[in-house]
Amino acid sequence: MEDRSFDLVKCAFCGKAFVQEAGKRPTCLDCLAEEDIVYRKVRRLVSDNPDRRLSVSEVSKLLDIEERKINYLVECGMFNLVTGGGFLK
Repeated sequence: MEDRSFDLVKCAFCGKAFVQEAGKRPTCLDCLAEEDIVYRKVRRLVSDNPDRRLSVSEVSKLLDIEERKINYLVECGMFNLVTGGGFLK
């Protein structure tokens, strides 16, 4: 039998506490769909504007998405920040 460990974590999107398998991204089941929607919106904006340097703050304002959610995607490695400017890539 496989020995798995679980942690009590705070969802990065909604803030509620939930039990998650250790080592997984801290997004509750209720917010997984929203995480995907936010990812797709940010990816589309960045892809559609390859010559424009967009900061997390600018993306947040343009898409009306909380900065903390975009920063979370950066922390998870879904987006990179260009060194020296903090622009999304």
